[in-house]
Order: sequence, then C-alpha cells, then structure tokens
Amino acid sequence: MFTRRNLLIETGTAVAGTSLLMSATTSAAAADWTQPYPKRSAPAEKPRKANHKIVTDFPRLSTERLAFLKEHSRGIGSPFGYMADYLADTQIKPIREDMRIFGQALTVDLPEPDLLVPSYAIKLAKPGDVLVINAYGRSDVACLGYSMSQSALNREMAGIIIDGATGDTTDLRAETPHAAEDEKRRGRICPVYARHTSPAWAGWDKPGSINVPIKFGGLDVSPGDLVIGVREGVYIIPQAKFDELPKINDRLLALSAKRGWQPRIRAGEIWYDILEMQPIMDALNIPHVGSLR
Repeated sequence: MFTRRNLLIETGTAVAGTSLLMSATTSAAAADWTQPYPKRSAPAEKPRKANHKIVTDFPRLSTERLAFLKEHSRGIGSPFGYMADYLADTQIKPIREDMRIFGQALTVDLPEPDLLVPSYAIKLAKPGDVLVINAYGRSDVACLGYSMSQSALNREMAGIIIDGATGDTTDLRAETPHAAEDEKRRGRICPVYARHTSPAWAGWDKPGSINVPIKFGGLDVSPGDLVIGVREGVYIIPQAKFDELPKINDRLLALSAKRGWQPRIRAGEIWYDILEMQPIMDALNIPHVGSLR
C-alpha cells in the first residue's frame, strides 16, 4: 500500500487482493528508496576543527543527462513519502514558496558563519550548480545575502541551500523595488532554501572547505549529488542512485495516472477505498472494539 513508510510498486500481477500492487519491501529495485523516515533534527554535530581544503572542481553530468534526470524526477515530493531517506531536515525550506531547485551539489563546509568561502565557491561555480552550505545550523548569523544570490545568478547557478541562516530575505523574495526589477530583468530570482533567517551578518575572514563531503540536514552529501528543492523541502540524491531515480519515479507516475484518484475523491470516494487498503489492514490483525463504553 502507498504510505509514507511503504511505497508500493505496480507490478502487473494481482497479489492477495491488493489489485496490481506489490509491497516495495519485496521489490529489490525499490528497497533502498522506501525505508521509514529517518529521524531528522537540528544538526547535532558541532563545528569541528578541521584541516580545511578547497577543491576547485568536480565531475558533472552532461547537459543531456541532467535534463533527462530532471524530466524523470517529477514524482519527487509526492504525498507518499517518496525517497524519504534522501529528504533533508524539513526545517530547511524555500524562503519563497514558489522557488524550486534542480542541479548538482557544490558543497561548502563552514564551521563558523562567514561570507568569504561561500563567495569564493560561487566564483568557482559552473552553470547549473547548486551551492550547498553546511553552516552547522547556526541561526544567529547569516552567511548569505541578496548580492551573493545575484552573483550566483551571474554564474548561472540553479540555487543555494543553507543549513544555517540567510539574510536579506525581503530582497531575496523580490519584495523590494530593486529586487523586483532584478527578477523582471532576469525573468527569475535565485532560489534560496535555508533553515533560519537572521538580520545579523558575518564577516569575510574565516576559513572553510569547498567540494568536500559534508553533512546537510542530517544527510551525507558529496560534490555532484543531485539536489531537488520542492515546496516542502530538499531532497539530495547520491550519485550511486542516479540510475534508479527514473525507474522508481516513472512507476509512481504511471500508477498515479492509472489510478486517477483525484477525480474519484471529487466524486465522493475516500482514499482508503481507492487505494484498497483493507487487505493491508486485515493482514495487520489489529484488534477492533465496537465501542469505548
């Protein structure tokens, strides 16, 4: 059955009265994508003293391959908890609801909030990159602002996500005249997702690392991983899973289209019956009591 904890994949074979569905727990192709939600919380890790390193580049997908993955990831963020293991802490959200992100991760490890290393990362970026900043969840000091976001657009970046704080949110949402004019001129504004916002600014004199493995919202992230920002949060797909993404996504979309549940709900049916959940409930054998009295 489709639940947030158990994705069912259409197989074309009726199983135990559940129509053309089979539990993903028996589907090797889907097993890694359908585990229960991992526990996400504010970053538990503390900034570590590290030997900082700047890697100036990483291997990127071809434009054609990236476009293919984008086309075949439209099911991401569906109401089924799809790929929940790859969802970052949902406190990290777009600062404007209509913002979306799709691209490969250019990572920044920032033990102390600062503008220097993120700004340099933007300088190193290539078109389509997504700046992924681990600022260790700091809420008091911003490590991104409007001018940096516009610099990212100048580099044709796909967006910026921060496990930490951003400033200039009024500008970043294009709620000021000059920001609105910039959005009109460009046709868009840089998508920014952040855990926090802050009016306090960092300086630009502290070290950090670029294009190294980092933690982000409870996930392990490497340079080149796929970042998919939807309205409710951010998915980060490891490179080892790229080939599986279209297969699982297409199955979900095909099942959704075949079921056509929204017209049925509008006609008066309920989700429980449309998804034929009763056989699953029966199999769980939960005791039923007729009344609390």
